[in-house]
Amino acid sequence: MTKFNIDLDALKRLAHFIAQRSAEDRIPQVAGSLTFTTVLSLVPLATVAFALFTVFPLLFH
Repeated sequence: MTKFNIDLDALKRLAHFIAQRSAEDRIPQVAGSLTFTTVLSLVPLATVAFALFTVFPLLFH
């Protein structure tokens, strides 16, 4: 059986580093912007899909 030695101080420093870099790189703001852009791009895609459904009603019946 293998026993893992976890250095809690190193883990604490890693968590602090990740939190600091996340704040510096504005990760939540970037993620929100990408989400908004993705949702906004789905509207034209849905419009085209619904237009195709009305043009070819027999294929999707």
